[in-house]
Amino acid sequence: QVIEVDGVVREKPESEAEARQFLESYRAGKAARCVNGMVVHSTKTGKRVTEVDVSTVTWKPFPDSTVDQLIKAGDILTCAGGFVVEDPELGKYLSKIEGSSDSAEGLPVAPLRAMLKRAAAPAVTHVLFDMDGLLLDTETAYTVVQQEICSRFDREFTWALKSKMMGRKA
Repeated sequence: QVIEVDGVVREKPESEAEARQFLESYRAGKAARCVNGMVVHSTKTGKRVTEVDVSTVTWKPFPDSTVDQLIKAGDILTCAGGFVVEDPELGKYLSKIEGSSDSAEGLPVAPLRAMLKRAAAPAVTHVLFDMDGLLLDTETAYTVVQQEICSRFDREFTWALKSKMMGRKA
């Protein structure tokens, strides 16, 4: 997971001073974009699926005592962006999460499940388009719809008109 604030990537804070700087920006209303890059590769099918999931987190202003408590506990020093979104103390001031809380926490579960299914699915080898009525009687439905369109303009969809359209590229 990568945290981005105002176009700048924030790694794990290197010091308590940097952690304090990060927290000051969050309590001042700066949004933290939590960017998760994911890759699922099926060794069985050989299929690889990639996805990027983003959630944005904002907080309400929080007191100096909260900043001091978070720095003293130290957990924020081990996290990109210098925050733990699920921290009980910081959570009291959570304003909103745009996206999923899983994504903000670093593991977007729903997209990951979908990726696992896509990677396990067999590759598509054939696609069949039946627009000429060979396998299904689509001509009848096609003719009815064309007549509905022509009727809007007080015209009739005749065989002469239909024969001019047959075999044409879309």
